[in-house]
Formats: sequence, structure tokens, C-alpha cells
Amino acid sequence: MAVSAIIGATAVSAVGSIQQGKAAKKAANFQASADLERDRLQAQFIEQESAAQAELIAREGEERAAFTEDTTAAQALVAEQRATREREIAKIEEEDYRRAQDRTLATKRAALGGSGIRLDTGTFVLAEGDFVSEAELQALRIRSTGELNAVRLAQEARAVRGTGRKQAELFRSSSQRQAETIFRSGLTEAQLLRSTGATNAALLRMKGRAAQTAGFFRAGSSLLSGGAAILELQDKRAAASSGTPIK
Repeated sequence: MAVSAIIGATAVSAVGSIQQGKAAKKAANFQASADLERDRLQAQFIEQESAAQAELIAREGEERAAFTEDTTAAQALVAEQRATREREIAKIEEEDYRRAQDRTLATKRAALGGSGIRLDTGTFVLAEGDFVSEAELQALRIRSTGELNAVRLAQEARAVRGTGRKQAELFRSSSQRQAETIFRSGLTEAQLLRSTGATNAALLRMKGRAAQTAGFFRAGSSLLSGGAAILELQDKRAAASSGTPIK
């Protein structure tokens, strides 16, 4: 009866140790798989989030660049239109001035002719020549002023358009660099998370295998201990039946 009890207790202990090791391994494998899936989803989220942020920044940079180009182009167009208008106004003013001087000269000629003064004499011819020269000079001044204003406005238009293009290019390049930095940072973080997760999962599985091995060792130890107890018990019985004192 005692031997059966020892065998039963030994078997229960051995089986329990083996089952405990298997359970620990199963739990470790389950935890490793769960952690890997969690890290995979988190890494995927990081990649998607960084890609979305990068796309948003790039799009905002492009929109800002396009707005800058459109705004400066509109400003340049206004300046170009003003330049054209300056030339037109100068031309009209020059023509009006010439007509006014022609009328003034004609009025003077008529008045002097009606007074009996000869208009082909040296004095009148000289005076008329001075008047015509001065009128021509003033008309050219009007034209030159209009042209100078037109040139200045045209230069202003080119400068505004050029500045707008440079600013737009700066916005594009800056936003592109920022977007690339965010995207690459997200990829690096996700890769690191996957790598760390894989390492932790491998460690958990190793612990599970170690726990199972330890269960087998405990089971073997229980069996050895049970066997030793049975042998000791048999020795005692044999000594008792032969009358040999038990040491």
C-alpha cells in the first residue's frame, strides 16, 4: 500500500511538473504572439500617421507656394498694366500738348498778321523758331516722363514676379524637406518597434522553452526521488522480515 502511495504521489508530481512546464511554454508563446501583433499594428499606425503628416505638410507647402505665385503674379500684372497705361497717358498728353501749342502759334500768327506785321521777317521767324523748339522740347519731356514711369513699373513687375517665384520655391523645398524628415522618422520608429518586439518575443519563447525543460527536469527529479523512496521502503521491509536491525 505504501509503495502504491509513493508511486501515485511521484506520478502526480511528475505529471504536474510536465504540465506546468507545457503551460508556461504555451503562455509564453501566446504572449509573444500577442506582443508581436500589438507591435505590428502600432508600427503600421506609426507609418501611416507619419505618411499622412508628411503628405499634409507637402500639400500645405504646395498650396502656400501656389498662393504666393498667384498673388505676386497678380501684383506684377497690375504693375505691367500701369506701365502700359503710363505710356498711353504720356502719348495722349504729348499729343494734347502739341495740338495746344499749334493752336497757340496759330492764334499768334493770326493776331500778328491782322495787325499788319509781316510774318516772314527775321524777328518773327526767330521768335517762332524759339517757340516751336521749346514746345517740342516740352512734348519730349512729357513722353520721356511717361516712358520712365513705364520702365520703372515694368521693372517693379519683374522684381515682384521673380520674388514670388523664389518664395514659392522656398516654400516647396522647405515643406518637402520637412515632409521627408517626418516620413523617414516614422519609418525608423516603426522599424525599431518591430525589431524590439521581435527580440522581446524571442526572449519570451526562450523563457517558455526553458520553463518546459525545467518541468521535465522536475518531473525526472520526482521520479528519481520516488524510486529512491520505494527502494528504501523495500530495504526496510526486507530487513524486518529477516530480523536484521534497520540501520
